[in-house]
Amino acid sequence: MAKYVPALTIRNMEMRALANLAGPTKDLVFPVVSLQAWPNASKLERSLEKLEEAFATRPLALDLADAKAEVNDKMKAARDHLASLHDESDGFQNWCDLVATRANIIPVVQWSDSPLQLNGQIEKLAGLGRGLVFRFRKSKGWNLGQLGAVDFSELQHVPKLMILDYEQIGRKEDLTLAGHSVQNAALAVKSALGGLHADFTFLGSSFPSQFSDIHPTTQKLQMKERVLHSLVAASPPILAAGITLSYGDHAAVYAAPRERGYGGPPRVDYPTADSWIYHRRTKAEGFVPAATAVMAEPDWDDALLCWGAQEIRRAAAGNVTGLGALSPWTGVRIAIHMHLQAHAGGDPTAPIEEPWEE
Repeated sequence: MAKYVPALTIRNMEMRALANLAGPTKDLVFPVVSLQAWPNASKLERSLEKLEEAFATRPLALDLADAKAEVNDKMKAARDHLASLHDESDGFQNWCDLVATRANIIPVVQWSDSPLQLNGQIEKLAGLGRGLVFRFRKSKGWNLGQLGAVDFSELQHVPKLMILDYEQIGRKEDLTLAGHSVQNAALAVKSALGGLHADFTFLGSSFPSQFSDIHPTTQKLQMKERVLHSLVAASPPILAAGITLSYGDHAAVYAAPRERGYGGPPRVDYPTADSWIYHRRTKAEGFVPAATAVMAEPDWDDALLCWGAQEIRRAAAGNVTGLGALSPWTGVRIAIHMHLQAHAGGDPTAPIEEPWEE
């Protein structure tokens, strides 16, 4: 299994960040990607094409984003297709048919309150011979009610990845209590397996949804998902249960539902291995002084040459072509974050013998 599991959604900037990881870094990543309609695309297949453009045919886990009302007539067919994949009929037949079309997809099991439909889906997906991913979300009570209906006796020889997704970690959240919640969920999943082997991965995000009430210009934010993972992975009950909990996160993206953003003051974010540093400026000042301030930080790593870091250098030198709004800077942040997390434990500044292109 890869070192690092980022949770992504098929959105423009997340796919741009994934595409701009160097090939050897992509090989260290096993993303769990939520499928949704591509902006202004009439077919859902466009989203899968964008994912393949970004990650080629490397193995990945595919999940389903919530079906949403269409934002315009052009997207209606794509949104209707996504809604059809949530249809539980005949053991999620539509979802199983889609997964079967792409050999690199490891399917994420879609939860159901119907044991018949749930196990019917699991049987079909397991029959593809690729393994299964089970995603347990804190906001859904860790899906423990549905877990009890899963017949694991038929999955003895099927590779299984159990993802414990804490989702959004609050700014003032008690990490000890949060750790107990993740730990108890992991132990419940382990017990349900009945002695069968499975891999376990943690997911979470503490990236904020807004910055003005943190500090108007600059702040260094602790990456709480790293702390929470460390607490749980090293807890005596987890170790006693024989659970090795690998690390994943939401790739420096706010993980809870929120209203769509409509811009804001220029801001440049700089991830480190365990924190995020941001610099905000007025619209009149723009992104160049924000990028310059990032490069003046003691934490700035001059040896880091990944695509995202190079974009910050380019802006600091005065070239903000394609970087004149907040949206592309989201891709820069995600790309640097994923690069560093993929190489965690090794040397993230080690040369990567593969050029990147814009």
